[in-house]
Amino acid sequence: MIKNIIVCLDGSTMAEQILPFVKDQAKGLGAKLTLLQVIGGTTQVLSTASLEAGMMVSPTGADIALSLEQMNAIKDDVQHYLDGHVEELKRDGIEAEGVIVNGKAGPAIIDYSVANNADMIAIVTHGRSGIGKAVYGSVADYVLKNSGIPTLVFKPKDN
Repeated sequence: MIKNIIVCLDGSTMAEQILPFVKDQAKGLGAKLTLLQVIGGTTQVLSTASLEAGMMVSPTGADIALSLEQMNAIKDDVQHYLDGHVEELKRDGIEAEGVIVNGKAGPAIIDYSVANNADMIAIVTHGRSGIGKAVYGSVADYVLKNSGIPTLVFKPKDN
């Protein structure tokens, strides 16, 4: 029985297109929705004490250095974004919460879903193929291949 659905969001309007579908599922099944957004990835967090005034930190590979204050500001923005969607779902009588996790998107989604006994993962595919998929990868593809949890994959209309 599906009672706990993890809904993966990334802050994009494309990813938000999955919300009407999972909302209907939650209503029909009496399931809880957890809106999950992963931040961080390969980001390095540095305290401002380790940065000199005016110093620029050069990215190495896919790593980007951010101050602790910048990372906290990002978390605050993401939490505000998730809270807005959660409040809308609650107004419609759906149990919901917003959760932020740090890490690389695919593994972080799976780790959270397993640790929190998810019955389903709902995720949008951005539909990259060829070079785009090779360069950026596909989080949805990773989750499908590695989670072992039933997964609803939605291909949204292009914006």
